Amino acid sequence: MSKAFYPVWDTERGLRTDEDAPIAPNMPWVLERGAPDQHHFVTGFMISFLTDLYRATGEQKYLDGALAMYKFGEDGSGEIYRSTASHKFCWGCGSLYRVTGDARHLESACRVAEFLVEHAQDPDGSMVHYAFIDSSANWAYSPRLNITGQFALWIQKTIDLL
Repeated sequence: MSKAFYPVWDTERGLRTDEDAPIAPNMPWVLERGAPDQHHFVTGFMISFLTDLYRATGEQKYLDGALAMYKFGEDGSGEIYRSTASHKFCWGCGSLYRVTGDARHLESACRVAEFLVEHAQDPDGSMVHYAFIDSSANWAYSPRLNITGQFALWIQKTIDLL
């Protein structure tokens, strides 16, 4: 099993595994399996995208890719279940469960959703992206509204898939 996933593709140079790979805000050049503070929202949306391709085409290679992405994230140290940066992993696992019926995928989706509700939600109901800040007091309310909407969306999309 690979210890790293490189999500940056350059149309001229191909897969970029170098530290100089161009990245967008909040898009890492590499995800390290099992390491803390990884942006596993990338893992989640890749799982969902590949699962949707499988559903649309019936081609096994897309489901195999989704399963490989799941294994990459889930087989790590468990950090994927302790970070707000894993919010889309919830959605990806729900998508995978819809196709496979495998209870492990459902359990993974529920673990991420439970973490978000228990650890990212402040008493006023808003959610805080603790993968990027250490205290809700240090975060303006405007981005908090954005993150609350995003986290609620991914949890709801997961519920819709079940």
